[in-house]
Amino acid sequence: MKPYQLLLLASFIFLHFSCETVKNKRLANSSKDTVKEDCLVSRTVQTDAFLKGIKELQNYTWNDTEKEAALELPNGEKLTITHGGCIHFLAAAEFHTPTPIRFENDSTYIFKRVLWITKLLKDFKYPQLKEAIKKGNYQKIKNKHITTLTFTDKALQEKFYAITINTKEQTFSVSQFLE
Repeated sequence: MKPYQLLLLASFIFLHFSCETVKNKRLANSSKDTVKEDCLVSRTVQTDAFLKGIKELQNYTWNDTEKEAALELPNGEKLTITHGGCIHFLAAAEFHTPTPIRFENDSTYIFKRVLWITKLLKDFKYPQLKEAIKKGNYQKIKNKHITTLTFTDKALQEKFYAITINTKEQTFSVSQFLE
């Protein structure tokens, strides 16, 4: 991938996260007929079934409007798992850390947590992601507060895998598009 393509991809992923939340809130307040017209992915089948039976995540709270689970982890992190969408079907896990975080200083910690959650959530390609991280097969795009890692592995590229670190919000996330 050329640098400008990576920048476009990173921008697309960042904008998608921002737009998806706004759109979901708007759709939640609209009529059922409007939801059917606006959404390409059926929201009625988007449930928390993918989390059932995962012992490490059993204390989550499911928000059916946003199609996301939230839970507090023992180390003080807050974890939000998104599984759904309206235009695209997205799987994402975002960690909110109790202390400031930067990729340059905390990459080992970030990768460890990303691999932990992607191993638990079966929608993610854990073995490929683990191998790509181990080999350093990713490209880093950095702007003021956000660092985005995109992967050179073809299977990960096809699903637009990304790890995003936001120093201003004290968050990092891993995401992919399922549809």
